[in-house]
Amino acid sequence: MCPDEILDHYDNYQTRMYYTTLMLGDVSGFTDLAEKYTKAGRGGPSKLTETLNSYIGAMVQEILSHNGDVLKFSGDAFIVMWKLHEGMMMRDLAIEAMQTACIIQKHFGTYNTEVGVTLKVKLAIASGRTYFTSIGDPDSMSHYIITGKPVWDVKYAERLCRGGDILVAPSSWQWVNPNEYVHETLPDGIHTLIITCTSMWYQSRDDDIIISTEDEDDEYWGDIMHERTYYSKVAVDKESEIAVMNMAGDSFDRDTFKQVDYSLRPKVIKIARARLKGALRSYMLRPVIRSIEMDEPLEYLTEMRQVVILFINVITFNVGKKTLIALVNTAYKLVCKIVGGMHGCVNKTSLFDKDLIFLCIFGLRGDKHELESQIGLRCASKVRSTLVAMENIKSVTVGVTTGMTYCGVVGHILRREYTVIGMSVNKAARLMVAYRDKVVCDRESFLHSHLEARHFILQEPRYLKGITNVGPVYEFQEQPKYTVSDLVWNKYPLLGRDVEMKAFKSMLKQLMEQSTLKKSQLTERPEYNTMIIKGEPRIGKTRLLDEFTQNIPAGIRCNYISLQSEDSQVPYSLVHLIFSMPLGFTPTSSRKEREDKLLLRLGKVKHSHFLCVLNQPFNVHFSNSHRYNSLNDIDKQKILRKFLLKLMKGSFEELWVIIIDDAEYSDQESLKIFDVLTKRDLVFFVLSVGRKLGTEYHIYFNHLKKGKVFELTGIDKWFHAGLACQILNVNGLPAELEK
Repeated sequence: MCPDEILDHYDNYQTRMYYTTLMLGDVSGFTDLAEKYTKAGRGGPSKLTETLNSYIGAMVQEILSHNGDVLKFSGDAFIVMWKLHEGMMMRDLAIEAMQTACIIQKHFGTYNTEVGVTLKVKLAIASGRTYFTSIGDPDSMSHYIITGKPVWDVKYAERLCRGGDILVAPSSWQWVNPNEYVHETLPDGIHTLIITCTSMWYQSRDDDIIISTEDEDDEYWGDIMHERTYYSKVAVDKESEIAVMNMAGDSFDRDTFKQVDYSLRPKVIKIARARLKGALRSYMLRPVIRSIEMDEPLEYLTEMRQVVILFINVITFNVGKKTLIALVNTAYKLVCKIVGGMHGCVNKTSLFDKDLIFLCIFGLRGDKHELESQIGLRCASKVRSTLVAMENIKSVTVGVTTGMTYCGVVGHILRREYTVIGMSVNKAARLMVAYRDKVVCDRESFLHSHLEARHFILQEPRYLKGITNVGPVYEFQEQPKYTVSDLVWNKYPLLGRDVEMKAFKSMLKQLMEQSTLKKSQLTERPEYNTMIIKGEPRIGKTRLLDEFTQNIPAGIRCNYISLQSEDSQVPYSLVHLIFSMPLGFTPTSSRKEREDKLLLRLGKVKHSHFLCVLNQPFNVHFSNSHRYNSLNDIDKQKILRKFLLKLMKGSFEELWVIIIDDAEYSDQESLKIFDVLTKRDLVFFVLSVGRKLGTEYHIYFNHLKKGKVFELTGIDKWFHAGLACQILNVNGLPAELEK
């Protein structure tokens, strides 16, 4: 799954400079092939994998046999490096690359598949100083990038290519004898198009014995497409065989081992002997790691599945090489942290000139979620806002699509990568290029997100290369939820929620009666002072809370809190939000003002040396005492609970209604002490709880002691016509439509 350069330097995260020749290959027809094979009766993903691996595997076989190092597979593209070693000249690298390219074009340049799709490969070659850098974190996620003029040159040359072409940049052409090739110079006067070689100098390697299922006089492609297998005369000792078998796991077949010519890539044996499978873990994707840990063949990862694709394009300002590499490393770590935290995978990272591109995927095996389109859009928005804030970044564009995509491990058994291929991948890339400095998505992502329309802005249609039926394109701008001060009062009645409304009014009435009684008149506490509304996304929880707000009698104070996913990462953020309004905290309040207001509400404090326990929840700076620092975590928690209970008494002297929407995004620290807040019957808590990413939201038992849970289901069919009238803003529906 890794190139030789990583196998040699897997733990070296410094930039290394080499003199190299690079070859960039791009195969056209893969997307059409994936679409054809997904149709009924075509063999599905397994047949597609067989075709892809036969085609790409054959090219990788030639590359490996000519000492090339396949650095990256990027869907239907690959980049190969020949590195200058001691005793070699640049001429040797350039000739090796061009010979390899000629062989690939002769035998694999054009291939007509059995489903009528023609595969073509175009190749571009450039030479010069290349810089190789591993980025990321060895303990979590790592990748690698190559920079330098040859990278920009080979990418520019590839854009000028057509299927079946070999285009050579001047940096490589200068090293060869032009008489050895039939060639022509392009109209730009810079690049050279190699048509063919003047003589067939290439011969099969002497130590290869070809075992074929076809007759000897069959075409070369017949051999490849019908499981042509290499047996190596190079002996692999018993120790190496055991090492490779141990690295691959139980799923690796001994017969398969014997059929692989490991002399093509001896470093695989070296890594197996050194038992470095664990050290290379950070360079692999989660689905691949899971498959390896379960001793499954990598073929089990082959499937067609609906995923969400994020293509992120980061444009940087003109900066120096060292600054650019440091910037890419920082950006990669940030993207991995955000995407990984939302159960996505960063599949590819590439850098060409000032364009840094990330391919992220949501919904892969083991990370499936019903709301992955919504998660993908919110992740895209968060990634963009985080990256734009970084220094030396000019713009960030994210294309988001949702659809069926081929997912699987593609390549040669000695060098392959997990990749995704399909129209959704292409469309996300085209959206990323067509629009600038925004998050844009397709219609499927819009519909599957289950988000309100106010988060989306319809965009003007633009040409997307290779895509005929584009459909509407939307810009995604996540809008904050309404607060109590700017709620849009709905002119329509709430339908089908009579049970919940009656319960809310009844509980509120009991608490109001309780709040008017004197201490001497209190007999027993109300059974409930917390109402918990649970339900699936888009079932109407927020709409119900809005209706609750409108039914709070005049004179009753209300605090409407709408949590976001980011709040779950900030310790005690919910506690801070609950107390902010009664304490009079504002965004502009200074630390000293907050400290004074806390002391005022706390009143007389016996143990003032423990006030520092409030520093983190309220962002204040009471002096830390030695006595407090000597306590263990349990004792510190007990002191915090006592101070909060005292603060509740001083802050909530009359009845308050505190409504918390999306309570599943509460931080863990606040949830653990939430029972302290429910000990005062002068606060009526109303919480709406949805489903948190990947798991059911866990309601702590301390919620339930004074809380009543209501499971919100869909409204009765009787109300559907009325709801449609509200949504459409009409007075009635035709009878036939109502049915």
